[in-house]
Amino acid sequence: MASGSLPAGFAAAAAFIVSLTIVWTTTFGIGYFGNPSLSMTERVLAAQFSILLVTISASVLAALFAEIRDKRRLAEAALHASETQRYLIETERLAALGGLVAGVAHEISSPIGTSLTVASTLAHRSADFTDKIASGSVRRALLVEFADDCRGATEQLVANLQRAGGLIQSFRQVAVDRSSDNRRAFDLKLATEQVIASMQSRLLKSQSSLAIEMPPDIIMDSFPGPYGQVLTNLIFNAITHGFTDGPGGHMLIRARRLVMEQVEITFADDGSGIPDEVQRHVFDPFFTTGRAKGSIGLGLYIVHNVVTQQLGGRIKLVSAPGKGTTICMTLPLFAPGQEEPTTTAGRFKT
Repeated sequence: MASGSLPAGFAAAAAFIVSLTIVWTTTFGIGYFGNPSLSMTERVLAAQFSILLVTISASVLAALFAEIRDKRRLAEAALHASETQRYLIETERLAALGGLVAGVAHEISSPIGTSLTVASTLAHRSADFTDKIASGSVRRALLVEFADDCRGATEQLVANLQRAGGLIQSFRQVAVDRSSDNRRAFDLKLATEQVIASMQSRLLKSQSSLAIEMPPDIIMDSFPGPYGQVLTNLIFNAITHGFTDGPGGHMLIRARRLVMEQVEITFADDGSGIPDEVQRHVFDPFFTTGRAKGSIGLGLYIVHNVVTQQLGGRIKLVSAPGKGTTICMTLPLFAPGQEEPTTTAGRFKT
């Protein structure tokens, strides 16, 4: 017998014992139910009434015990579901960060590899030129050629190393923001460009393009890490579910300032769109149309939670089959969670 059914079993056993005692005392003339001043009919009726009361009481107790047991089971199930959901969300975040690391590593390998090739070639040319100087066979034309080669090589080295440095800088900031939920003041356009720069390999692999239309003067005092997580999930969702009819598509991120210290950020794609019956569930946890492809249905659920809870904003989705999807987020320039400093009040005025 399960532990949850023990109290109900005890109640039933107690009721049976009490009823048996009443019948026994009535039959053998012991106690109240065996009172010789009462007729047998009166004693039997009193015994029957008492047994009925005991049975009803036992039934009520059993029902209460069952209700308590069911509530405890529901609470345990809810706690387990909450812990499982929290684990899956954290796993999703770590998977996104792992994909970010792999993408940036792939992007950095290209300019670093090119720089290594150019540097090796330049070293070989320098060694040859040194030998020719030693042999005394250096002519003016050879000197001009070597100088041109050096200039071209240095230009390539500077360009590729600057590209690698920019990728590392973007990745470093995005990684720091992702690994913590600390708030800070940041430029919205710059933060968005850093997130997109760290995802270029995924965009190229999917043959998708992503454009930004943002003014450069939107300063937010908010959480850049969660904001980057939102963008990452939206981009991955569009690539995975929106561009299923062809080799990639086009995405656009727009931002504009609103009154009341707010900013409107719009993410749009020209993908396959979302049917009406699916739109009602896109922000539900574990809802996905791509479970056969390994999706667990937490991408847009995380987006909704981060936007509405941590960033203190609102989010809505507009879509139609064959007409793409647009997700509009309205965020406060100063995220909730602490009092706004008086020194930043003027900075956010429109």
